[in-house]
Amino acid sequence: MFAEQLSVIKISILLTVTLLFISYSWSEGFIITYWCGPPLKETTLERYKEIKEAGFNIAFVSIDGAFKKEDNLRLLDIASKVGLKCIIADTRLTWDLPSKDNWQKILDEIIKDYASHPALFGYFLMDEPNAAHFPMLGQLVAYIKEKDPKHLAYINLFPDYATPQQLGTSIYREHVEKFVEIVKPQLLSYDYYTFLEGADRDTFFLNLRVIMEASKKARIPFLVIIQMLPHGPYRDLTKGEIAWQAFHCLAYGAKGISYFTYWTPPDDPIWHPRNGIISWEGERTSHYYEVQEVNKEVKVLGDFLYNLQAIDAYHIGEVPKGGKPLPPGTPIKSIEGGNATVGFFKDSRKTYYCLLVNMDYRNSRNFEIHLDSKNVQIYDTKAKKWIKTSSYEQNKDRYIKLTLPPGWGVLLKL
Repeated sequence: MFAEQLSVIKISILLTVTLLFISYSWSEGFIITYWCGPPLKETTLERYKEIKEAGFNIAFVSIDGAFKKEDNLRLLDIASKVGLKCIIADTRLTWDLPSKDNWQKILDEIIKDYASHPALFGYFLMDEPNAAHFPMLGQLVAYIKEKDPKHLAYINLFPDYATPQQLGTSIYREHVEKFVEIVKPQLLSYDYYTFLEGADRDTFFLNLRVIMEASKKARIPFLVIIQMLPHGPYRDLTKGEIAWQAFHCLAYGAKGISYFTYWTPPDDPIWHPRNGIISWEGERTSHYYEVQEVNKEVKVLGDFLYNLQAIDAYHIGEVPKGGKPLPPGTPIKSIEGGNATVGFFKDSRKTYYCLLVNMDYRNSRNFEIHLDSKNVQIYDTKAKKWIKTSSYEQNKDRYIKLTLPPGWGVLLKL
């Protein structure tokens, strides 16, 4: 019924694209990782238990660089003991490795050193490449796919507010399209930091849509590195702002999030980083517990949505730049009570789901969701089961009532 209605409103092409299966996946389900892991001296069993307890399932490179073989193997061993996987970096594995005559031999040695380790998730290749880097990165990705197809070759892209000089292309969409075409990655990843001092960047959803559409077209998953750390022009975040980023990535079909950063970098006169999830001195900040709460919810929902087919995301009330208004003909007719985002998903049995997100990251909102559906259930993330919700009817208008905390989301079965 829903698919037929979507076709009527002339988005059947979009539906055809979005119902394709993702061609690359991993057994860990929804990824929750970070930038800047504990320094080498803090690479201990206790520290990595702390990471696990905060709700992360993929560990990333140490803040001071576990780039040597022995450091990486120690990191992998520790991560394995606490049930984490790792993305590692190695000084031998640089973006320009293919420029060397014996580059394949070097890469064979790197793969031999790590590929058999049970905690390996992937190899870090480069952060924020220029388009000029793409040909060599493509050679690295292709070789790793051939020699070690079980593990990810990880590259992270610029956000859309990077300059043409940084991108190596005149516009952002062209940068992303060239990356997919030339590099042929297993995963699309980019970073976007929304919350400035006294203002918000206005292209968060526009950037999400560009990546979402590229992900669907290429049939590969995508991950978003979200803001955590106050630094430079970026403000310290509330729990609502942290949740707002994570739940909106879910609503748009992301298969993972990464936090910038976990361990707070040392102070410097330009960026002045402070108050990360863990302080530079190694103490848990208040953000540790906020992220832990968000991660617990997002991981459960992300794992459920992981194998579903993302249809699209829409906005009710104020429609942000890059967003789409809710079209007629969906199971949700309207929402009252505030601005909201709805991401629609479908399973193999043609059951439809909706992730509803409160777009207000400052205040809780009492929503009335008016429905074209008799049976609506809410996913209880604690019990991991569906529960019936009370519905109301007035003049043949059926609706349910929900209260959502700032930036929070809830999953409905329609």
